[in-house]
Amino acid sequence: MGFALATGVSVAAYSFFGGMGVRAAGTVLGFQACLEVITGLGMVGYALVTRRAQLPAYVHRHGAVGLLAGVISVLGFLAFLLAARSLPLGPVVALRETSVIFGAVLGTLVLKEGFGLRRMAASALVVGGIALLALLR
Repeated sequence: MGFALATGVSVAAYSFFGGMGVRAAGTVLGFQACLEVITGLGMVGYALVTRRAQLPAYVHRHGAVGLLAGVISVLGFLAFLLAARSLPLGPVVALRETSVIFGAVLGTLVLKEGFGLRRMAASALVVGGIALLALLR
């Protein structure tokens, strides 16, 4: 329960600050570019400090998939920022979190993972949260 609560607080915090930041920045692409550069420098710096010797082999083996995942991630965050710039933040954040449902479905279809009771319950909770946000606007 603690991890779920911490995750919810983290999602709420970064969504709030992202929404407020993009509104204050005036430009979606400029705001996202700054965030991506800062994040990228932090991640590469951490990898260089902690795993310098393994990094070239890892990049050679997983670089293409990592690049594709990175592009998809940047485009997804760009869509969020575009919506958060001018729409009410609560429903935008709720809709963004439906990605966990898509992740569960992809895990089932592509990775052949089970879609058991826990995943069904989690998906229902996400949908219920979105419905509550829509009804309480």
